[in-house]
Amino acid sequence: SVSSVVNTSGSVFQATDTLIVTKYLYTPATQAVAATNTIHLTKPSTPPPPPGMKSIPGGTFMMGSNGPYHEQNEIPVHQVTVSSFYMDSTEVTQADYKLLMGVEPWLEYNPVTPGVRYPGAGNRLPAWYLTWNDAVLYCNARSKRDGLDTVYSYGSRSGVYGSNSELDSVEIDYSKNGYRLPTEAEWEYAARGGTTTEFYWGDIYQDSVALRYAWYGLNARTQEALTVASKIPNDFGLYDMLGNVGE
Repeated sequence: SVSSVVNTSGSVFQATDTLIVTKYLYTPATQAVAATNTIHLTKPSTPPPPPGMKSIPGGTFMMGSNGPYHEQNEIPVHQVTVSSFYMDSTEVTQADYKLLMGVEPWLEYNPVTPGVRYPGAGNRLPAWYLTWNDAVLYCNARSKRDGLDTVYSYGSRSGVYGSNSELDSVEIDYSKNGYRLPTEAEWEYAARGGTTTEFYWGDIYQDSVALRYAWYGLNARTQEALTVASKIPNDFGLYDMLGNVGE
């Protein structure tokens, strides 16, 4: 089926216009609009990642840290092996969350400290003020949208759907092909981007370097969320794995 048409000459199609036929996991094919030939799509041996995601190769790494900036829950350092997986290249944006879930939890936040700025609202800002259960519902909704199996099941739900939701008896089926949250090991492996240094840009915490890779206290100041993908990604092509909103 035709999923998109590129019109190179305005609103009226001409014989020189090109049809682009696409199908998920297949290589797009092009054809002149006037042609009646059958279009054959081919499936590459290595399927591309889903739109907006990066392919994270599996591997073994040393999880945790005992460096000068480590926290108590990061020790002891231990070896972990993870399988390959896909991961969004950016934090989920507010525009994406609102479009899929129909709610804007960030608008429900009541600041407890008058005069202090909070992350705010904006289409290209990351979604925030979500519970873990809201994230589970988002993953399931995204799986259904894309025709995939849902990974999470639960007994009952209370609260507003996708905004401060409460779920009972949540179970995770890792054999399903839908979207889910990364495990702690997967997240750290992805955040490191294949590096072995303290940060994915190096061992030394220097503001002159960190400012190029992350939004944090020095450059974000009192606004706690900034536009996604506006800093340098790590070597896996993932943005904001340090800084911006916390996961």
